[in-house]
Amino acid sequence: MLNWLFYRPTTGQQVPKAANPWQEYWGETYAPELKRALLKPVFDKLESEDKIGSLIVDIGSGASPVTRLLASKPERKRICVDIAADNGGTPDELRVRFDAEKVGQAGVLSFRKALLKICGFLEIDLKSVGEVELVDTIVVSDILNYVDFRKVLGGFAEHAKPGGRLIV
Repeated sequence: MLNWLFYRPTTGQQVPKAANPWQEYWGETYAPELKRALLKPVFDKLESEDKIGSLIVDIGSGASPVTRLLASKPERKRICVDIAADNGGTPDELRVRFDAEKVGQAGVLSFRKALLKICGFLEIDLKSVGEVELVDTIVVSDILNYVDFRKVLGGFAEHAKPGGRLIV
């Protein structure tokens, strides 16, 4: 109940009950306009310096991923991970419903399912995988207060390319 009081949308309007109960609490309730306003200059600067790269993972993406602010490029792919993700997406965006605390836990079924979905999106043949695909940029928003952030950030860092970016 406490989360509901503190993280309610500032519009004063009742949040409609969704088929996914997570959506009621975590769908679009973290002032997305503010998040976009704060991250847009960061993204623009990194884009101008060509430091975003072609593979971006947006952790805690919510209903409206901030990585949509990035320019669309033919080679660019975005993977948006959220516990309340709708599993939709576009040709350059994959939305994956997944609990970030389970990253790297190969024995967990939800991790393996998410990994298979991501491999399909990136057109990776699991039978002939040699090297692991590392990401250029990881964007983490609105999740660190819900997870063991040391473990989660350490797990994400293992999947970034040398010189890759972690935007919190």
